[in-house]
Amino acid sequence: MHVRIFVAVVLGFCARGLAQGATEPPPAAPVAESPKLTFDPDRARRPWVIQVEPMLWWASPSGTLKLPAPATGNTRGVRVERLNLDTPQLSPAGEVHIQADRWRFTVSGGANFVDQTTVADRAFQIGDVAVARGESFSASLDVSVFEADVAYRVWSKLFAEHEARAPLPALLNLSVVGGVRLYDIDASVERSAGGVARSEEFFGEPVIGLRADLELYEDFTIDVQTTVGAFGGDDRSSGSLDISVGFMYWPHPNFAAQIGWRQVLYWLEDGKGAAGFEYEGGVAGLFGGVVLRF
Repeated sequence: MHVRIFVAVVLGFCARGLAQGATEPPPAAPVAESPKLTFDPDRARRPWVIQVEPMLWWASPSGTLKLPAPATGNTRGVRVERLNLDTPQLSPAGEVHIQADRWRFTVSGGANFVDQTTVADRAFQIGDVAVARGESFSASLDVSVFEADVAYRVWSKLFAEHEARAPLPALLNLSVVGGVRLYDIDASVERSAGGVARSEEFFGEPVIGLRADLELYEDFTIDVQTTVGAFGGDDRSSGSLDISVGFMYWPHPNFAAQIGWRQVLYWLEDGKGAAGFEYEGGVAGLFGGVVLRF
């Protein structure tokens, strides 16, 4: 009798245990911790950074050029293409930046030198020089653009705050820009048979604009800057629009390679009538170089 009771109790406990095992879910597998991104926002916000950017600018001028003609009274301009001055040339350029927290101080310069000897495909007159069709002539146009400006960062956004689920870690900075732009122009046309038209000009104007810097994965940066400038006087006036886009690859925190595009459009006028100088056009082309950061 006692044996039967003991067996019944044991079987009851076993049945209860089996029932509980069937209803309770198995223990959950441990969840692996998602890897964290290594994007460091402080890299683009260091308080003091000096950045030097030597480069070469593969650019060509365009537009209409008018040289002074006090003797003949000619008031018409000639297309740069007519003078065979629109050939791209490799010219030096460069920028130096000093980053101080939200402030960025920049000094930059670029030059475009074109010197050609060609045969006129049609007759034209520039300044006091008249060139006949089929006549040989030489023309040169040197355009140097210098700029000093200050940028102040007004907005900054770090995307992907170290979250692995974010598709693209990026840091975006927007800045307002103000400064001054200077132009040094030297243009001349000379006939092989004699006669020279030439003008040397210097212009300056204040500029304002916007700048955007985007850093991706700490290895790639994209910067876009647009500025406009204007100056007006009785006999001298100027206006400009400068657009540049640059791409940089940083294999090392202190060194990068860059490539980009820059286009400077300008309207320059000195004097009135036949004795005045006018150049409405621009310089545009690819640039490339290296970046050194300290």
